[in-house]
Amino acid sequence: MKGNNYILIGSSSELSKNFVDISKNRNIYTISSKKLSSNNHLHVQDYFDEVDKIISFSQKVEDPTIVFFNGFLAENRPSQIPTIEDINQTVKVNYLIPLFLSDILNSKINIKKFVYISSFAAIKPRNKNFIYAQSKKLLERTIISMELNNYLFIRFGKINTKFSAGHKNSIFDLEVKSAAEALSKSIDTKSGIVYPNLLTKFLSIIFYALPTGIINKLKL
Repeated sequence: MKGNNYILIGSSSELSKNFVDISKNRNIYTISSKKLSSNNHLHVQDYFDEVDKIISFSQKVEDPTIVFFNGFLAENRPSQIPTIEDINQTVKVNYLIPLFLSDILNSKINIKKFVYISSFAAIKPRNKNFIYAQSKKLLERTIISMELNNYLFIRFGKINTKFSAGHKNSIFDLEVKSAAEALSKSIDTKSGIVYPNLLTKFLSIIFYALPTGIINKLKL
């Protein structure tokens, strides 16, 4: 069905699975490093080494919306300093993979829209999750500079999943089902940088105005 096709990259995430559950009227195709039980799924072990498989798979889908669910956060825990391995993985998953695939897929097929799961942390990186926040911020800036035909960043706060269970709770928390519903409402109608709800949007205005030194002291 033209105009109603979605390729989900990093589709083994809880957010992706919840999005699929509420997308009954969408044609969903998935790509991930974990095997999924779906006829429209491509399993890859490495997004870089197997990019030709990803291109071939995507070329079979007419005018798709590409959604990146890739995300990695090793910080945001009390008194934890990320290791070199954590830093490399954060940059690879949050920045390099979506940037690399966006660039090459945009040159090979007609993409309706690129959608990225971004973070409230990208507004002003704080000491407690600086590497993670910088990777999200850098992806936003780089993608915007590429002048893609259409793109959407959704800046979520903390999404409560098994992956984030060890991280500190905050006023930005969303249950994964609510996050999937916010994504579903925004994915076809919005572009640019948006937020999942009015509270997060309001808090973003405050964060933009506050000096970084004060932001680092906030217990959020």
